[in-house]
Amino acid sequence: MSKIITRFAPSPTGYLHIGGIRTALINHLIVEKNKTEFPDSKFFLRIEDTDKKRSKDEYFQSIVKSLKWLNIQWDGNIYKQSENINKHIEIANELLRIKGAYKCICTTEELEERRKKNLLKGLSLKKLCNNCEGDPNIQKLEKDFCIRIKIEKSNFTEIDDKIQGKIKISNDELDNFILLRKDGTPTYMLSVVVDDYLMGITHIIRGDDHLNNAFRQFHLYKNLGWIVPKFAHIPLMFGDDGKKLSKRHGSIEVLDFKNKGYLSEAIVNYLAKFGSSNDKDEVLQKKQIIYNFNFNSIVKSPSRFDYNKLNFINSLYLNEINDEDLLRELKENFNLKIKNNLVDLILKLINLYKKRSHNIEELNKNIKSFINFEIAEYKKVSSENEKKILNQFFIYINNENDWSKDKIEKNLKEFVNQNNIKFSHLAEPLRMILTGSKKGPSLSEIMIILEKKETISKINKFLI
Repeated sequence: MSKIITRFAPSPTGYLHIGGIRTALINHLIVEKNKTEFPDSKFFLRIEDTDKKRSKDEYFQSIVKSLKWLNIQWDGNIYKQSENINKHIEIANELLRIKGAYKCICTTEELEERRKKNLLKGLSLKKLCNNCEGDPNIQKLEKDFCIRIKIEKSNFTEIDDKIQGKIKISNDELDNFILLRKDGTPTYMLSVVVDDYLMGITHIIRGDDHLNNAFRQFHLYKNLGWIVPKFAHIPLMFGDDGKKLSKRHGSIEVLDFKNKGYLSEAIVNYLAKFGSSNDKDEVLQKKQIIYNFNFNSIVKSPSRFDYNKLNFINSLYLNEINDEDLLRELKENFNLKIKNNLVDLILKLINLYKKRSHNIEELNKNIKSFINFEIAEYKKVSSENEKKILNQFFIYINNENDWSKDKIEKNLKEFVNQNNIKFSHLAEPLRMILTGSKKGPSLSEIMIILEKKETISKINKFLI
């Protein structure tokens, strides 16, 4: 073992996806673990911003904010791929000089025509430019050409992936891909390899949708005489339907989770365990996650993103936050506006509802529903039978002086039995009046928080 240098290299062409942040997290965890033995290990952030038409600053800010929110800290300054374009061009020309690449004048139309003819013959050939490499006149051109890599037509390419294992493919499966376009601009395939080399990257850890690129990039390293870094390709995230995770499955952008009130520690915990054969404990501290993490714990096959599991983990973390801190968060970031005389009540409600909320947004909705519910509106749509039952309960409970939890529960049970009704016939309309929802905490918990005076007052407002 020795120092490990990795990078997370997103493009600022969209908001950062939960799958992308998982890749960043795995890079971060691998480096943090290695730093205990090799302190000069590094995790870099590189922004691949060469697509100027689609790149936007708001997407760049999304990447940075997402990483900071999850406390995924990178080393040094942020690298930007666009700042290295001249170096990319220089390397393409160096490949020409050392015969690791060649000039090509094939048009897109010509290549497509060859592809179609090959298919008619039952051939699926990847290398469609067959003549330019051996034509001395083309190789002497000074303009109007692109630069393609040279790859042996026979032989095999083998990669020993840290997650996928040893994979071997025939070179016939690889095309002589373009390094420098006819307009003189470098392609992604060239730029990413040059940047990784210049940054001293030892381990390329990324999604397995880039696995095919690894075989192509291998030949760039080989032709340049550079050491090939270690590859580790992470299986993609799937939705509950077994298809690639997308917006139709729910929130997938990292900051959406933040805005919904998920906690950064819960996201990190879930993602570190996602697709892993280790860590059976539901909640782990960051130090434990780093200590336990290794490539061997990542399963090869795709895993399904489980919102229910994330909600469960998030609720565990949510319950660890004290009520005052949650109140501050609700006021500052979730637009909860309350009068000073309601602070004590709200703190009690936070304590009650946080046990039943998956995230802070859900907690906020429950509390707002409780304090803003209009009893008069419910009265308009309630049935005569509900009004009758609540009127009887009002009479039954009004003179009760013992407002303890046990006594309240006993009174509720006795009332239901004496009137020969189902418990839900009382509980649903009563809970609606008291909380603004037919489902939620037990009636005894609610009535204890409201105390007798407010409970009776709410029922009376409904009846008058």
